[in-house]
Amino acid sequence: MNDPSKEIDLKDKSNSKHNEKEKEKHKSKYKSEHKSKHNEKEKEKHKSEHKSNSKHNEKEKEKHKSKSKSKSEQNQNKNKNQKNQNQNQNQNQNQNQNQNQNQNQNQNISFQQIYFEETSKQTQISKLYQFPKQELDKFLICELLSNYKIMFQNEENCDYTIYVGKNQKINCHKSILNSRSRFFYEKHHQKSEINELYLPQFEIDIVKPIISFLYDSEFEFNLNKFEKYFKLAKCFKLTNLIIKIEKEVSEQINEKNVIIIYFKSISIQSQFLSNICERFIQENIDKIIENEYIGKIDDKQLKEIIQIIQKTKSKEKRINLIWKLSTEWKNKFNLNNKQFINQDEYVDSIQIHKIKNQINQFYMIINNIQNVGFISYQSNPEPNLILSSNEQFQLLNQKNQELNQKNQELNQKNQELNQKNQELNQQNQELNQQNQKLNQQNEEIKQKNEEIKQKENKIQNQKNKIYQLRTETQKNLFPKATKIIQNYRKKATNLNQKSIQETINFMIKCSTNQEIQENGCFILQQFALHEKNKIEIRKLNGIEPIIKAINNFPNNENIQDYGCRALENIVVNNEENKIEIRKLNGIEPIIKAINNFPNNENIQYIGCKALLSIAINEENEIEIRKLNGIEPIIKAINNFPNNENIQYIGCKALLVIAINEENKIEIRKLNGIEPIIKAINNFPNNENIQYQGCGALLNIAANEENKIEIRKLNGIEPIIKAINNFPNNENIQYIGCKALLSIAINEENQIEIRKLNGIEPIIKAINNFPNNENIQYQGCGALLNIAANEENKIEIRKLNGIEPIIKAINNFPNNENIQYSGCKALLSIAINEENKIEIRKLNGIEPIIKAINNFPNNENIQYIGCKALWNIADNEENRNEIRKLNGIEPIIKAINNFPNNENIQYIGCKALMNIAINEENQIEIRKLNGIKPIIKAINNFPNNENIQYSGCGFLMVIAAYNEENKIEIRKLNGIEPIIKAINNFPNNENIQYSGCGALMNIANNEENKIEIRKLNGIEPIIKAINNFPNNENIQYSGCGALWNIAANEENKIEIRKLNGIEPIIKAINNFPNNENIQYQGCGALMVITYHNEENQIEMRKLNGIKPIIKAINNFPNNENIQYVGCGALLNLTYHNEENQIKMRELKVIELFIKVINNFPNNEDIQYIGCGFFRNMANNHENRIEIRKLNGIELVIKIINNFPNNENIQDYGCGALKNIADNEENRNEIRKLNGIKLIIKAMNDFPKNENIQKKGCGALLNLSFQNDENQKQINEMNGIEIIKKAINDFPNNPKIQKKGKLIIERFQKK
Repeated sequence: MNDPSKEIDLKDKSNSKHNEKEKEKHKSKYKSEHKSKHNEKEKEKHKSEHKSNSKHNEKEKEKHKSKSKSKSEQNQNKNKNQKNQNQNQNQNQNQNQNQNQNQNQNQNISFQQIYFEETSKQTQISKLYQFPKQELDKFLICELLSNYKIMFQNEENCDYTIYVGKNQKINCHKSILNSRSRFFYEKHHQKSEINELYLPQFEIDIVKPIISFLYDSEFEFNLNKFEKYFKLAKCFKLTNLIIKIEKEVSEQINEKNVIIIYFKSISIQSQFLSNICERFIQENIDKIIENEYIGKIDDKQLKEIIQIIQKTKSKEKRINLIWKLSTEWKNKFNLNNKQFINQDEYVDSIQIHKIKNQINQFYMIINNIQNVGFISYQSNPEPNLILSSNEQFQLLNQKNQELNQKNQELNQKNQELNQKNQELNQQNQELNQQNQKLNQQNEEIKQKNEEIKQKENKIQNQKNKIYQLRTETQKNLFPKATKIIQNYRKKATNLNQKSIQETINFMIKCSTNQEIQENGCFILQQFALHEKNKIEIRKLNGIEPIIKAINNFPNNENIQDYGCRALENIVVNNEENKIEIRKLNGIEPIIKAINNFPNNENIQYIGCKALLSIAINEENEIEIRKLNGIEPIIKAINNFPNNENIQYIGCKALLVIAINEENKIEIRKLNGIEPIIKAINNFPNNENIQYQGCGALLNIAANEENKIEIRKLNGIEPIIKAINNFPNNENIQYIGCKALLSIAINEENQIEIRKLNGIEPIIKAINNFPNNENIQYQGCGALLNIAANEENKIEIRKLNGIEPIIKAINNFPNNENIQYSGCKALLSIAINEENKIEIRKLNGIEPIIKAINNFPNNENIQYIGCKALWNIADNEENRNEIRKLNGIEPIIKAINNFPNNENIQYIGCKALMNIAINEENQIEIRKLNGIKPIIKAINNFPNNENIQYSGCGFLMVIAAYNEENKIEIRKLNGIEPIIKAINNFPNNENIQYSGCGALMNIANNEENKIEIRKLNGIEPIIKAINNFPNNENIQYSGCGALWNIAANEENKIEIRKLNGIEPIIKAINNFPNNENIQYQGCGALMVITYHNEENQIEMRKLNGIKPIIKAINNFPNNENIQYVGCGALLNLTYHNEENQIKMRELKVIELFIKVINNFPNNEDIQYIGCGFFRNMANNHENRIEIRKLNGIELVIKIINNFPNNENIQDYGCGALKNIADNEENRNEIRKLNGIKLIIKAMNDFPKNENIQKKGCGALLNLSFQNDENQKQINEMNGIEIIKKAINDFPNNPKIQKKGKLIIERFQKK
């Protein structure tokens, strides 16, 4: 029987989600022989921020807080002396740090010159020279560094070794180290022969990322190791990396890790991080106290946290937080010690006493902390925040009364313990004596504290006298100062430095005089209009008196107006002045001015303008929010809806402030979005308001909830109108498209934009400004986001929006952003079937291919380009077009160029999978060596489910209908990774499907069948079918795979041993209406039972005959199912008596007669039918049944209809031979001219041994005891034909035996 194995052509699609990336690190091991010694001075040179003297004093004071009231006055004096010494030391350290920083800044660092020397065979990289005066071209440097990066990864031309850890090393380039790190430059400048460095105290996972940073300035950050990164970066003197690490850490601070990061930042001396942590702890201390980590800190760390809490402004909140924190810590400490005491029954009384003594000492510390009086006057720079002694005792009494009841119960238990433990009582008496002495000392300390208070009162009285004298001098100075300043005001724009200095001095000295303050603010406002004067005012300390004037005279409109104007003029285009105003708390008075004069348009306008100018600084944005400065801007816009200036400047201010994420949220909470929308609607002809309003909505919309709010407030429509109303204004077109881009990230907003006809103006903007890169980029990006909605995809096509995207890609081939957003837009649009066709018609496939080719090193473009081709290739004509435009090769290159990029590997496999559905493309992919990188991808990412799925899917498609590809996959060892994928992801339905499908198509090759068995590939297929009984795709591909694999004798046996027959039968039973599964299942059973008796028996035992019969009955018009079903039944009857009987009982003979009659022109079915009758007629009762059902006539008809088909003639003669073993049947065959057809077949195919053998057997049976048959055989020259057969096949024993028997039978007669 011919091999009936088949293969499939898969064309279905899947949209599985991307899994998170997983990277494998392969570490090489080497032995290190030396240990490095570090210079401690070098570690201290690169501190990111030096500590100020004031903060240092506070820290030192907090470290030496009074530990208990029992300490003597001498100890306090010693602590004060130590404070002074530490302050002096810290001041010296700060000076040294400043000197080191100045030295670093003064040195002119530039890249070393890099050049190449051409040689006959290869280009060699020469050594780098030491710091030339002029820097190289930045583009050349970036290109060379990227080359070095590749060589570093491949360890090519490395001339420097860094030994790390215990047994590892890193190979790199000395030239890069010298040019990028001052540490290496100084080290090698002195000794250029050094080519190695030993860092045994650092592991390779710490050192390698930092060395890699020297090549490309990219750094993979791990929060758990940041202190090690920080130390090594300081060692290598990498200031930029230190700043980057601090920034990364600061962005990941939360309630759970802030305490750990805080103490680590102190240990590595990072003032920046410690300040951030302090601020975070102050703002979130309530949540931090609830953290379990609080119970793990020691008493010193507890004091540090309390010192941070002290800096909060609210007195009551501060006290409550300290009480709560210390109580929580004390409870946990007490619980831990109780557990320690109770855990061992044999702890003696002395140990218990020691532990209790230790607990008492800690209780003294905690009680001192909880007693608010511990915040002494000396350690607190703000005496006003301290409670009086009466208030302290009131708070303590209230809380002590609550604890007294519990203490009484504990005292009773303690008395019982004291009676039993006499030794402990004696020791307690001694302790009591010591406590009495301490109490005496405490009384002495109280007396001295009273003396200190008296001295303080005297100092305060002296200050009051000084203040009185100062006010008297000011009164005398007022007339003179007033005249001078009035003269200066008249010529304010022409004043010199001395005049300004005198004005500032008068403002400082005459701070209570309104007229002087007003004129002074006016003069400084005018003076600050010039750029140089802004700097001069700051240097002359002129900013602070302006701020004081605004604060001191909150009801004077002129001072508020002039003051805000002065501050606004001072900060415009001057970054240092912005910072200075924040440091001097100058933002708050501006906010107060706006709040205090809500009806004064000038103050509202200039106040908002001042906040706008100040807010162009990241820290100032935050400060404005914290000072509640956003609300007055919103109120100003609301209060003056007809004032264009306020509307303009208010929207612009919110635009800048909204750059900060928290500010975006704050604006929404304060209902600040609506007034912006109203401003755009109210002034449709004001280009400035339209631009600033759209810009504000753009920044605000970067927050997801804000996007929704803008839609609810009907804020999308005015943006669309702005784009429509000002078609020639490039700025509005740009900002409008960008705003819609951001808003359209939300799904409902995408629908809203379409309903408001917002797609068309974006398309027009792209068309109207073909040379404006920004508009092209933002427009393509907007269409990209909008196209995430299916109806929008259709709308974009109807509005001819695909063509401008293609033009943008073509017009700016060197603009990476446009290439990326354009390709991504086409990717999204191409999900729609008609859009795929439109893109091809508009020649949109070629620019995508060019983008991939033009930016081979841009991972984003490679990924998006391949993904776009994947979507577009889901169309037969597009697949042909991609091949014609040479679009297959760049996909293969992308996969090869980025072997470690999981996304590119995944999407590249998917793109080639779609493209390979076309047979010509399958050939092209093989010619371009495209099969090998896919197999590599599957091997390189064994844990990535997406790559395993798409890789197996590609191999499934590429192997379909292409014999050479099947062979190529085997030669490239591509079968094994498919099997591994199926085994590694037994629960992933997609991988099981594509893996089984790949093996199904690959197995349609004899050598591949054997290879699959050797690699144990049959078992995972059987498991897949069993594990997913309800998945039609897996049942289909699994049965198909077993069908093709079973076309090998050893494989048939292996399938039975692995219990692979039963799941095929179950698949046929479970999916009676699925034609594909019925076809593949019956086909598999047909091949498995072919000439294998044990498999035939196994089939009968598993009731496998009935589902085949059902399949034939359920799909009477499906020729394929009829063919394989009948073929399976045919094979089951071969030399198997029990199956033959079972078939008769199940009325299979009638079924076959029906099938043969339904497909009279199908030679395969006719051939199988004859074979079936041949096998069934081996049974006596079956022979009779065949005659009764007119089966003899049907066999003779088949032989007569296909005289040129040797197989049919062979099986037909065989059927008549077996049927003729019955007297009535012999007569029936003669009557139906069956003898004539047998002799004719032998005559027509004299060289066919099977036909001759079966013809002789048939004539032998027909001539048995039947004179009429003998007569007919003789008349038709049957004896001569038999004699010829005997002569032609002398080596065939059956022909010789049967032929001679016939001749003897006729000779006797």
